[in-house]
Amino acid sequence: MGALPQAGLGHRLDLNTTRLLVALVVVFTLITLVIRMGAAPLKRMHLIGGTAIGALVAAGWLLTGSPAGQTLMEQASLSFAPPAGLGTQSLTFVAPAAETLRLVTHGPAFSLLTFGIMAMLGVILGAFVWFAYKRQLRWQGFASKADFVRHSIGAVLMGVGGILAMGCSIGQGVTGVSTLALGSILVLISMIFGSWLTMKVLFYRIVFPQAGWRMQIKAILTDLKLRPAQSHPLREAPPESPHQK
Repeated sequence: MGALPQAGLGHRLDLNTTRLLVALVVVFTLITLVIRMGAAPLKRMHLIGGTAIGALVAAGWLLTGSPAGQTLMEQASLSFAPPAGLGTQSLTFVAPAAETLRLVTHGPAFSLLTFGIMAMLGVILGAFVWFAYKRQLRWQGFASKADFVRHSIGAVLMGVGGILAMGCSIGQGVTGVSTLALGSILVLISMIFGSWLTMKVLFYRIVFPQAGWRMQIKAILTDLKLRPAQSHPLREAPPESPHQK
């Protein structure tokens, strides 16, 4: 029997080329949606900032996955006590925060400084230097005990959620999505929906303080197009306050 004909190199795409084409299509689609759906013209600083963050994420993958990074991981695998936090990775803040706590607990040791820890500390230091240069540094506290309690509960939920989701809004929402991982895309969609839901609840509580939680649920379901638009319970303007009369 004769050998099966092989497809020419010009008629087939290798895996890397396919990934590159898919990434380019996704990037072009997202940029188009951002420009067309923006309520106001995008500022130059927003575009520069978004591009810089994307470039840093790509640089993180390139640095930790480079031949030097692979060599370091191979050498660490032969150690009796390999340091934690090694591997091909990019920007994230949940795991590095835990690694920083471990670093403080075990005392300063250069071998425990990982890419994630240095990236997290670099963001904090960079923000401090920038706002010091702009002369916008200021102390900021809590407005009340209730405000402190809300922030504390939010911090705990953020920490637990970041661990369960294996990343935060940067680790999963930006770095994870850069790999087109379905899990990261699902996490990003959940974050966006959760933020939208929270803002809706806060909006209705502030603008319509007389509305109960059942009425707020009905309003949110109407906003989600799950109920007829004409049945929106909070469509009318809120009553004027005594100070407005």
